[in-house]
Amino acid sequence: MSFINLKNFLGKFEKLSFPDDSIRTEFVSLVREKLRISVSKEQVSFDKKTGVLYLKTKGLNKSVFFLQKEELLKNLNERLGKKELVKDLMIS
Repeated sequence: MSFINLKNFLGKFEKLSFPDDSIRTEFVSLVREKLRISVSKEQVSFDKKTGVLYLKTKGLNKSVFFLQKEELLKNLNERLGKKELVKDLMIS
C-alpha cells in the first residue's frame, strides 16, 4: 500500500525540467572542452517549449558550430542525462 503512494508521489517529479541556466552552463562548458572556443552564457538562450538552444556568435565560429552541431547536441543531451532535451541548435 505505501509503495503505491510513494510511486504516485515520485511520479510528480518525473516531468521536472532543467533550469535554463544549467543547460546554458553545460553547453558553454562543452564548447570550451570540445571546440576550444570561448562562449559566454549571455550568448546562449534556451526555449523550453521547442527544445531549441540559440547561440549568438560571429565569423568563423558559425561554420565550426554548424559542422559540429549534431555532435554537440548528442554530447549535451548525454551530459544532461535526458534524451532529446535539447532538440536543435540555432546559430545566428
